[in-house]
Amino acid sequence: MASESTAPIAGRQLSLHERYSITRHNTGYPHPVVITLAYESTSALPTTTFLHDRIVALQQLFPHLYAHVVDGRTNKPAWELRPRPYAPEEILRPDQTITQLSGSSAESGQLEQALKAALASAKSTAEDETPLWQVQRYIPANDTGGTAYLAVWASHQLADGVGTLRLAQAILSPDISTLRTETSLAPKLEDSVNIEPPVTHLLPVVFQKLLLPSLPSFIQAYFKPAAPWPAERILQRPTQCEEDLLLVQIPGELVSVIKSAGASHGVRTLHPILELAYLVSIWAVFSHDKAPLLLDGQTPRNERAAEKGHGQITGNYVSSLHHQVTPSRDSSFWSLAKDCARSLTAEDGLRRGRYAMGMLAYVPDPDNFSSPDPKRPTGWEDFFLNQIESEAPYDASMTISNLGLAHLPSGAIDIAWAQPASPFIPPLLLDVVGHRSGLSVTVSWREGCVVTRAQVERMNQTFTALLSRLSKAEGEPTLDELTA
Repeated sequence: MASESTAPIAGRQLSLHERYSITRHNTGYPHPVVITLAYESTSALPTTTFLHDRIVALQQLFPHLYAHVVDGRTNKPAWELRPRPYAPEEILRPDQTITQLSGSSAESGQLEQALKAALASAKSTAEDETPLWQVQRYIPANDTGGTAYLAVWASHQLADGVGTLRLAQAILSPDISTLRTETSLAPKLEDSVNIEPPVTHLLPVVFQKLLLPSLPSFIQAYFKPAAPWPAERILQRPTQCEEDLLLVQIPGELVSVIKSAGASHGVRTLHPILELAYLVSIWAVFSHDKAPLLLDGQTPRNERAAEKGHGQITGNYVSSLHHQVTPSRDSSFWSLAKDCARSLTAEDGLRRGRYAMGMLAYVPDPDNFSSPDPKRPTGWEDFFLNQIESEAPYDASMTISNLGLAHLPSGAIDIAWAQPASPFIPPLLLDVVGHRSGLSVTVSWREGCVVTRAQVERMNQTFTALLSRLSKAEGEPTLDELTA
């Protein structure tokens, strides 16, 4: 542990994004980030002794890993260091058995099953006094010698997706000597990145979110901008629907061909291709006779930077980018993909993505707020619950969160990750991670709210078929050709 002269700073207030995560927790929808790795066999898994030792070592490096949230049901929640680090047994959960599947899709189906099990465990253990990060091994039932799994999860108030992936890699790496010791809690994003929206950005949002809903409906109609799908096409309230997920895996050979095709068409990264491909899949399934349909894709952007003093693992350092598109039959895929790529890198869009985080500071939050509903301890919970219970709870069609290329530790053969299909985020959630054998895309939703499992299966089939056709297409294929 650090000496007394370098004792870590004992606490700080939560950042805006961290408080948003606590808000979701208080409303009954905790939001863990779950990384799941597949191993060739139980013998290939890291041993409990190794994991115990690593859990101790990482808390010595990163004191934030043994911090907890105090005053979490007030409007001034804060981080506070516990008197001692967690014991390894508090972080590493007892092994759990998992039934082996058979058949042609057994490998991806097994990883999907393990991912679901880990996500369920992460949500069920999200209690106020439970550690905010945990590790779980999944062992084949009856010692059948099949694939084994290891999951690492962190509550979103502790770490974002990139941070949780780094945590998993640090736990499983044979050598962590390159990690630097941190002597304080991870700083807030807003301490080093300007996320405060200017008045020109603030006023239109305040009008749309706070003032317009209070006006008579016949007046609202004159001021409401065109809303992206699903708009008011809500079949059931999101809070009344159960969440579900499906795992889509894209072979590495196909990924390489698509990346090369994208580069030749001026799209230098894979993300805008994936984002547009799934937006087009939504259009192909939900647009009547493929008529134009306004869609909005939301992308969390990684703002974590060592030079700004950000935490290596803990902390939330994301902004929120949006890209709108109206697909039509004769649209050129590559032309739309270039538009998407530009919107994800344009300086104006990056600023607006940061301002979206800063807008959280303007959520109504009176000190004297009170409600008989235990899920509404502060103005934040009240505001966000009112939003998801409205006629049009979503301002985007989907979120696609991409962790990039992950290095697989020794013995691991696959990786996927997931978050809950929270009622507070768009109706479709794509969690993407690349690895040496391809790409894992977890698609999550709330069953029957906007989409059904059968419709998600159709979108996933359209998505994979589109990518396959795109890899073989020449020139400027249209959306009609790619989704025929």
